[in-house]
Amino acid sequence: MEEQKTFTKVTRLKISVPVFPTTSWKVLNAIMKTLHEEVRLASNQCTQLCNIEYAMNPDSTDSAMKRGNLSHEMYSAARAYAPYLGAYNSASISKTIGDLYFGKTKGSYVNKMRRGNGNPPMSYGKEPPIPIYDKKSFKFTQLKNGRYNFSFSLVSTQFKNDWNQIITEKEIENCSEIKNGVFTVGIDTTSRDVKSTVQKIINGEYIMCGSNIVKYKGHYYIHLVCKIPVRTKGINLDDKRILGVDLGVNNPAFVAVNFDDKIGCSFGGTYIIRQKMKYERMLKQTQKQATIENKGGHGRKPFVEITDNIRHKRSNYTINCNRNIANQIVQFAIKNECSTIQMEDLSGFSSKLQSDKFLGKWTYYQLRTFVEQKANQYGIIVQLVDPKNTSITCSQCGHVATENRPKGDKGAEYFKCVKCGYEANADFNAAKNIARSLPKSVTDKEKKKNKKTKCDKKIE
Repeated sequence: MEEQKTFTKVTRLKISVPVFPTTSWKVLNAIMKTLHEEVRLASNQCTQLCNIEYAMNPDSTDSAMKRGNLSHEMYSAARAYAPYLGAYNSASISKTIGDLYFGKTKGSYVNKMRRGNGNPPMSYGKEPPIPIYDKKSFKFTQLKNGRYNFSFSLVSTQFKNDWNQIITEKEIENCSEIKNGVFTVGIDTTSRDVKSTVQKIINGEYIMCGSNIVKYKGHYYIHLVCKIPVRTKGINLDDKRILGVDLGVNNPAFVAVNFDDKIGCSFGGTYIIRQKMKYERMLKQTQKQATIENKGGHGRKPFVEITDNIRHKRSNYTINCNRNIANQIVQFAIKNECSTIQMEDLSGFSSKLQSDKFLGKWTYYQLRTFVEQKANQYGIIVQLVDPKNTSITCSQCGHVATENRPKGDKGAEYFKCVKCGYEANADFNAAKNIARSLPKSVTDKEKKKNKKTKCDKKIE
């Protein structure tokens, strides 16, 4: 029997209230501050051990974590510099640093140093993520009032003994004795996505993995990592069918397929840009009014609250629109049995972003991220394509010319090939080119091969 395919998803859970062993935010902040410092010191020491190992064996291709006693030394260092953290938490620190340093990915510190693209951090920040995980105590509990509590293993036996001694001697209010290293906090589940994820974890549909506690703008969040099964029931996907997505000039997304010249669709429209620009104008007007009426420094708080509310509405509107568009794109791919979605890789195309009506005003990277997240649920692959010339290339004959986009009386959406006379919507034509293009990973390999062959010819 084949194992069911899964993918990982990270959900951000906001800690709304401390529950156990303390109900005081002041006490919890003090505990977290101590643990952040321990994680920082342990991470710095583990990185130093990795630096020494790399200096001793810079040319070795073997995994340093499997050679000698490096893993044991890093774990011992993590335990020594983080005595209040639980055993798994310390082990997670040493393992994470080891993977970041000696991993096989392009982004590992070893590979960056060998390419001359970077170095390991000299020191970690004041508030690095605190790792948490324990199968026995890692769980959610639904309360009678509909809210949820989350329990996780956090501290060591040494912390437990010191904590219980202080509680007994000083009789601190809002604090309880610890029987084990488990903490419990209340979780904010006002977001539908968070509540749905938590409920599926309780039902056993999702499996929780190692996670982190992160501090952001004075609030504590749990970055919860879950394994989610891929939905394959009732879905038929063809490996030869590809869906191309063009981030259009007048539409957020225009899609087309590689196997048919007539199948295509646009999602969203200029109305979402107008709505976002409305929030932009409101924000500028409020800020201008604040500078005029608030010269003396009094009455600043109301203006700050108003601007924060507008920013919050703008952010929520953008997120909701991008989630809806991403869902429509993936459902369109499923309907047409496309196993792959290809999108433009717009990193570095600053000139295009400035001139493009949609891309200049919209968070295209967020849209791409949401498409990847949604596609993973159904086992659909998302690949990036070089966007160069996709908008001026004819999808019928392949002729490339800027004259193919006349932009006359018929507007910027019009495309007409000067060679074969093919006429179509410009975004639809670009989406077809994207669907039929090679993924960027393949083209990058070809470029490297061409560079090597040119160098060989020069040497000859």
